[in-house]
Amino acid sequence: MPSAWRGGFHRSLSGMGLPNAEAMTVGFVRWVEAERGRFALWLPVAMTAGVLLYFELAEEPAWWVGVVVLALAGVGARAFRRRRSWCFGIALVAAGGLGFGSAQFATERAAGSIEVPSRATFVSGTVRAVEVLPAGRRVVVTRPRFDDGPELARALRIRLRAGDTTPLAAGDVVRVRAMIQRPSPPAYPGGWDLQRDAFYAGMGGFGSALGISEVVSSAAPEGPFGWIQLLREAIAGRVAGVLGGTSAGIATTLLTGISTA
Repeated sequence: MPSAWRGGFHRSLSGMGLPNAEAMTVGFVRWVEAERGRFALWLPVAMTAGVLLYFELAEEPAWWVGVVVLALAGVGARAFRRRRSWCFGIALVAAGGLGFGSAQFATERAAGSIEVPSRATFVSGTVRAVEVLPAGRRVVVTRPRFDDGPELARALRIRLRAGDTTPLAAGDVVRVRAMIQRPSPPAYPGGWDLQRDAFYAGMGGFGSALGISEVVSSAAPEGPFGWIQLLREAIAGRVAGVLGGTSAGIATTLLTGISTA
């Protein structure tokens, strides 16, 4: 950075009332020089900061905020393309804007919440996944219906009874009487927010079966991900049949990613 330009920049910052503008600028330049060759490692950090900033806002921002930040970063990168330190700083801003915008996009595309009955009800829907637990199984049902109601946009996760041995696989249409609850809020301030996790995972509720499940119809899974899920479940079943207990749960999670907790 030319000394004459740097001095003018420092004076402009000082005129804005920013303390220690020269020390801040020199420190930033030195940090960039020290991190040369490791710039790419800081981009995920900046993206994460953008995501966290989005979730810290008290109100939903305008949809164009992330786009504007990316556009301004592009203009800045063009203007300062010959100054390595400032190009890196602009790249960090662009990564932060990308993280902010991705969080906005994920929120925008997520389906709205659903109303869950406060009493036991018959749930029917298409099985997306079957998870083998140490005691019983757990199924994820897509396009569920409560009794004879309309299809819902969000999925449900239902824990089957321990004695339920009905053969189930991805693609089957299942019907079971269950008690469903909406995702619970954090148990304490700053704790794990099940509501937020369920919102972005497309889950509308969690519950436990009160009766034995019934396969209404069987069909091939939809799309390539459905066949991948069938393969994962087959591997999980083989592992559970050989190992059993805690060892089977650990091996299943490592090999297939299916949680048995």
